[in-house]
This record gives sequence, C-alpha cells and structure tokens, in this order.
Amino acid sequence: MQIAFVAASWPGEDSPNGAVAAVRHLAAGLREIGCGVRVIPLDGARGPDTIPPPPASRPPLRSRLAGRLGLSDPWIEAIGARLAAAARQAEAEGVELLAMPETHGWAAQVQAAVSIPVVVTLHGPWFLHRALKGRAPDRADARRVAREGRGLAACAGITAPSRDVLERARAFHGFPAGRPAACIPNPIPPGPALDRAALDAEEARSLLFVGRFDRHKGGDVMLDAFARLVAGGVDARLTFVGPDRGVEGPEGPLRLPQALAALPEAARARIDVRGQLPRAEVARLRLRRPVAAIASRYENLNYTLLETLAAGAATVCTAVGGPAELVRHGETGLLVPPEDPAALAAACARLLDDPALAARLGAAARARIVADFAPVPVAREMLAFFEQAIAARKRGRG
Repeated sequence: MQIAFVAASWPGEDSPNGAVAAVRHLAAGLREIGCGVRVIPLDGARGPDTIPPPPASRPPLRSRLAGRLGLSDPWIEAIGARLAAAARQAEAEGVELLAMPETHGWAAQVQAAVSIPVVVTLHGPWFLHRALKGRAPDRADARRVAREGRGLAACAGITAPSRDVLERARAFHGFPAGRPAACIPNPIPPGPALDRAALDAEEARSLLFVGRFDRHKGGDVMLDAFARLVAGGVDARLTFVGPDRGVEGPEGPLRLPQALAALPEAARARIDVRGQLPRAEVARLRLRRPVAAIASRYENLNYTLLETLAAGAATVCTAVGGPAELVRHGETGLLVPPEDPAALAAACARLLDDPALAARLGAAARARIVADFAPVPVAREMLAFFEQAIAARKRGRG
C-alpha cells in the first residue's frame, strides 16, 4: 500500500512533537513490511519521501478583516488549503490513503479535495487540551473545537493511541454510524536499556522529569512533590528537563524561576534545571536516571512515558488517560492521582529506597514495550486498519 502522512515537521528527530515521532516510527515500521510511505511536512522540508505543500498565500482581504474581528481564522484555513493541494498531488502520484492528526480540523478540507480515504489520528483534540490551559475558553477555542468535529465527521476512519481519548472524542463529537475507529498505540523502537550497575552513587538517587513547565505537564506538581521528598529526609536529586511555558493561574502565569525561588533552599539546591534539550541528550539522561516521574494532569499516550518505559527506568506516573491504560500499578510502574504532590513524593521515595523494586518494575516495563510497541507490530495493526478504512469508503461510495 502507498500511504502518505501529514506531519508538522520532517524528519523531526529533535522535534518535541509526539505526533511527529509517531509518524517517524510508524513510517519505519510500514516500510519494513513493504509499504510505500510519503510525508506532507507542514514545515516545507524537502526530501525524496516528501510532498511539500505549496507556498503560503495571503488570504483575501475580506477573510483577513473577519479574522481581525475574531469571527474566523483565515490563516488556519489557508494552511488547510495548502494541505489539500499537497494531498491532491499525493493522490496523483499513486498514494492510496492519507493519514493526519486532528489538528484544526484540516482533515475536512483535505478529504473534500481527494477521493482517497483520509484517516485521522487523535493526538491532542482541542476539546480536551483547551481545558488544560488553565484559562477560560474563548471564541477561537470554540471555532477550533467545531472545526475538529467537522474533520472527524468528514474523514474515512479515526484512530487514537489511547482508548480513553478515542471514547472521549466519540462521546463529545459523535462519530458517524459505521465509521471505522480503533485504538492503536504509538510505536517506539526499544533502544538501549538502563544499566543500574553502571550508575554512580548520586545518579542512583536521582529522579528525572521531562516535560514543559506548564499546567498540562504538571511541572508545578513535580516541584512541590520534590520539596516534600527532601523535607521528609529522603536523599534525592531531581533533573528537570523541558522549556518554561509558565503555569497559568488567576494572577497570570507562574514561571519556573519564580517556582524555584519559592522552594526551600534544601530542595532547590538538589534540582538541576536543564531546559529544553535535543532528543539524543534526553535519551542519554534516561540511561543515567533510574527513576522517572510524570506529573501530567492529562495525557493521551505520551512519548515521555513510552521512552521512559523503553529505557527500563522505574516510572511514577499520574493515573490519567493513556498512561493509566498502559502502566500496570506495581507491575510495570507506580500510578498516583493527578495533582497530588504528596502521593507523587511517596511513590518516588518508595522507588529510590527500594532499588530491587525499581529494577523489577523497569525490566517488566521494558519487556512490555519490546513485545507490544515496536514499530513493526504496530505498523501491521495500523495497516489492517487502513485496509478497513479503504473498504468502508468503497462501500460508502458504491
């Protein structure tokens, strides 16, 4: 089968965008089982496997005026038109199916432009993610949610990496009767495993947090939990990796330097803030930190979790969305309630103080990832779904 994917950037090895990583790994798996794969990159990257969208053009004056009045989103619609043009080119070059994220509902414009089926993968539907911003929704949010609903109504099939997101989207937007829909995980190649015997004394007592400092990823909860950990007498250090986006609150965003300054000196002195790092450097850190913490208020099926489990690190994770489906509490990791720094601190202390438990959970987690999330088996599952979507579209058109 000849397949095309829409991706925000390509090849995106250093992109923090999980949807881009999913396309990269899935494309590798599909090629390994004999499929042809092309990519439509929003960043305009050019290569032997890409079909770049045409250059951006200025929306008409009437559309721009409506945008300034907050009545429409002409530049968003212009991107959809560019993707539709690239999709037509892909179809002309023999592509049989196009897959893309739900972002901004561009799938509606793309599906209207081509006869081949368009499959939407739910990576971050806005009806869920707008609530994680810590602010009241506005008209732009409402328009985006409505556009994404139209995209789901127009497409030929819907997948999601987690059952939770799939069913929430089904309940919120409503999927057309008979529309193929399936939960198919994000793939990840296993990579090297953490060697606990090679860690020095300080590394053996170190936690790793990878995520933006914002409300969504729970960076504020992580800092609170770590302060509690240190106050409780636990010998621990924290490596904090990720950009500072600010945690929205009633008085404006709380920035990382402010949050750090508010911590007791004993905790602050044990935190190593690295900022945003290249993916290769994050991967190296995962092999030097035996315990990782994920404090997100919600997740679909995030690569921070998948990469942590694949490395064999012991993981403490909030019991939300996809992570609650993947992590088996006490078997492949520890689950804690979201927004509960005391529970997060207690779980981290448990793993730091019991290296045998940490090693057992990490090994079981890695075995699960190798067995069920490697690119080839996930690609086979996705290809079967693509064939189902093609058949359903043929029946609908027949």
